[in-house]
Amino acid sequence: MMEAKKFYKSKVFWFNVLAIIVLIANAFGFTGFKPDPEADQIAMFVILGVNLVLRYATKVPLKF
Repeated sequence: MMEAKKFYKSKVFWFNVLAIIVLIANAFGFTGFKPDPEADQIAMFVILGVNLVLRYATKVPLKF
């Protein structure tokens, strides 16, 4: 049986942290522009797609 890895070694965890930081920065106008709603939808689909791919590729469980 595989040993669980620490959560901070997870690509999924760090990708989601990065996505949250970008979303918060965008909400507070840090980027200096407001993309149209279609661009926001595309970004969310990309984030969901990357999450699905990373989850599928994950073979080792996490431990906190």
